[in-house]
This record gives sequence, structure tokens and C-alpha cells, in this order.
Amino acid sequence: MARRPRFSTSETSDERARPFDRVLKWGVLAAVIALVAWSVPKWPNAWRWMTGREPLYEPAHPVHLDQVDLDAVHRRLLADWIIAADHATPGLQDERLDQARQAMREAIAADDNLTEIFDEIDALVSGGRVNGEQGVERVLWLSRAWSQYLSDNDAPYFVHANVLSGPRRMFYAHTYRVTADTSGTVDDESYRVRALSRLDRINLRELYLGYASNLDEGALLISDRVVELALDRIWPMLASQPRGDRLQLAYAGAVAAEVRRDLPGSAVAVLTETAPARSDLVAVYDAMDARRECSRFWVMRPPPRGYDDEVLDDLVDVIDAGPCAAVKPSEMQTLRRATATLREAAELDDALQQLVAWVARPVAIHELRHVADDDAFDLDEGRPCAVCTSTDPASVRAEVAAYAAELAWSDAPAVAAYQVCQTTQTADTVHGRARRVLTAALGWTCEEGPPPDLSASMRALEAESLQTSDAIALAADFPTRLPLSLRGPETPAP
Repeated sequence: MARRPRFSTSETSDERARPFDRVLKWGVLAAVIALVAWSVPKWPNAWRWMTGREPLYEPAHPVHLDQVDLDAVHRRLLADWIIAADHATPGLQDERLDQARQAMREAIAADDNLTEIFDEIDALVSGGRVNGEQGVERVLWLSRAWSQYLSDNDAPYFVHANVLSGPRRMFYAHTYRVTADTSGTVDDESYRVRALSRLDRINLRELYLGYASNLDEGALLISDRVVELALDRIWPMLASQPRGDRLQLAYAGAVAAEVRRDLPGSAVAVLTETAPARSDLVAVYDAMDARRECSRFWVMRPPPRGYDDEVLDDLVDVIDAGPCAAVKPSEMQTLRRATATLREAAELDDALQQLVAWVARPVAIHELRHVADDDAFDLDEGRPCAVCTSTDPASVRAEVAAYAAELAWSDAPAVAAYQVCQTTQTADTVHGRARRVLTAALGWTCEEGPPPDLSASMRALEAESLQTSDAIALAADFPTRLPLSLRGPETPAP
């Protein structure tokens, strides 16, 4: 039998195809690897799409935020463009809008990502395309993309946009400096918490102390509104002889006890000493504001140390004794006296910053509950609420849970209870209805002041009626001071 040669001296067609097969296999493998490498950054958004969450922004260009004057953009330029866009007629040339747009684009020109986001927002708003739902959804997503991009690159600024309904929808945005970036836990799950101080000068005022729009942004505290609560309502309660309206007097003793327990003695001393002057200042402002429709006169809320000399001199010019007086003679005397007292107080600013941060703590607990619920429940269907009625919508159920959380888990339950009760919203609003549900469940009325063992009672209600017993806590680095204001004088609203 002839032996089979170890090597063939001729190639078959299959053998000649083997090098091509190897090339094809390696080519396919390389293509698969390239496809996987390309798609990896997109996996999070694919998962978000499958779970019903909106996509994250993915920058297409190198980051050059360090070459942009972000303070100027958020303090002035973006607001100038918003006001100009609102006054312009969509589709028609407008010189003011052109100038505002050009100033904005020049300011952000170094960063192509910001420029692309702004250009698309400008096209939607200036082109009148926010009158449709798709345009609204897109412009609001782009605004969130702006904030996300800044956050991802450690730029401490934030934009919150909205579109007001009406015959012609109006786009507007509030701009903020992030003054604290911390966290809190709900049942050991950590969530982001940020404090925001307004920068823009548009005189559209937020009507809330904080909010939580989605899981990604976390809990957001509106420092300017917390400042207003702390300085105009809580501070007057600290006087040796408490001042204020009926509700403040009902809470003053318990609130003052919590302040003395939690704040340094030096801060408590200066706040107690100056509380009567602040109370007088706020009382005059409230009286002037109550006559505003009659007097046709408006004055800003009193700054921390009272009005400056220019404002006081302007008020002298409108003194009158009539029922529609902008300011009455006795009120003018009180304003001058209270302002003088506050100007002379040493270490007052630091004490007030500590008070503001302390008052913000229950607000953070409230918003953390919202964030955790957004993570755990389909909020369109509503979270469990045995003390709610079958007609209470998901929004009311969510607020009941958040109010319950701040009363149950705040380390200052008296302040939390006052904050819940001092809202002027009526029972036919979401917050008003939630407050009514909660107080009725406890057999308590706001006018009674904080009930004994409030935290324990509310934790029991959470477990029995809201099907939750999640402990909520703020991180150890939650700020002990928050700024009083970063804004300048206001400009007219769009």
C-alpha cells in the first residue's frame, strides 16, 4: 500500500479558500468588537428607555466649560435672551432678540456642547414651536440636558425651565448657583440633595421650598424661599416675648426650644436679641403688601439687615395717612428703627446663615421622600395611602407621604410642622388637601401647635397607613450654613 504523503504537492479549492475564511472571520470579529465598543456608552440609555426613563444627554464634543464665564451666562445673559424672546414675534426679525442671542452665543462659543443645546432651544422658542406638546417636551429635556452637562463636569450651576400655558405659551427659566451638593438616605438607599440659590433677576417667584422632578436630579432645595421662611417667620418666633401671627405664636415655644438645642449659643443669642426688630420690619412689610392693590405701590421684601438708605429715602416720598397709603408715618418710623437695630448687630449674617441651613433640613427630608417614591412607585397610579380617599389623586398621595416623612424623620419636628401648616394654599389644592388629610388622620389642627410625640405618632401612621417605615437621614456633610442671597435687583418678568 502506498504511503500517504505528509505534504500535498497540490492545493484543493477548499484549501485555497482557507486564507479568505480566516480574513472573513477576523473581519467579522473586528466588526463585532467595534460595534460593541460603539454601543457600550449607549447601554445606559437603552436600559433607561426599557424602564420608561428619559435618556441622558451625551455630549458630542470636547468639554471646554473652563473657557466660559458661567456666572455671567446664568446671572444675566440667559435671562436677557428669555425676556427678549418672549417679547419678540415668532418668525419676525427682532433687534433686541438678535442682540441677546448674539451675546449669549459669544459667551458660550468656546464650548460646542452648550452652543448646540442653546441653538436648539433658541430655534424652538424663537420659532414658536413650544405651542405643541412635542416642542414643549423637547425644550424642557434640553434644559435638563444643560443642567446635567454642567453637573457631569462639576460646574455648580443649574437651570429649571418651564412653559406657561395660555393663548401663546411662554418659555422661561430660573437659573441657580449650586451652593451645596450632598446626599441623604431613604432606607439606606442614597440619593442626591442640592441647595440652589437664584442668580437670574426675573421677578417670577417660586412658590415652593424645594422640589424633586426626577430620580437623576434628586432633591432640590430652593434656598431663596427657605431664606424667606427662616427670616420672616421663624426668626421672629425667637424673641423673648414672641411676635407674629396666631400660627407663629402657637409654634414659637417649641420652635425656639429646637433652635436653642441645635444652634450654637452665640448664634442663638444674636437671633434672640434681634428677633423683635425683624418682627417689626416684617409686620410693616406685610401691611404695605396687603394694601398693594389699593396703593399701587410695591416694595421688595426686607433684606436681612433692613432696607438700605436709598429705599428708605424713596419711601419717605410716598408717606401718606390714608387707607391706601404706600407707607404710613408710624410705619416709616418703625422701618427706620428696626433697620438701625439690625445694622448694628454683630455676627448677625453668620447666625442667619446657620438658621437658614437648619430650617432647610425638614425640606430636604420632604423632597427625599419624593425622590425615593419616584424610584419605587408608578406615580401615575399613586402610592398606597389608607388615610386618603379613593378620589384623592396620585399627586395628593405623594404629598401626604412627603409631609408625613418630614414630620416623622426631621430632627426639628416643630419647625417641620410649622412649615406644613403655614402654607396659604387652600384645601382644594394638592398641598392644601394633603395637609388636611394628614392633620385629620392625627386628630390634630394646625392652630393647636405641634402635638406631643409628633415624630413617633407620624412614624406609626407611616407604617399603618402609608405602608412604609423607611428611615430618612441627611448626610453628615449637609451644610451648616447656606447663603442668604446671590441675586441682584429684580428686572421685569417676561
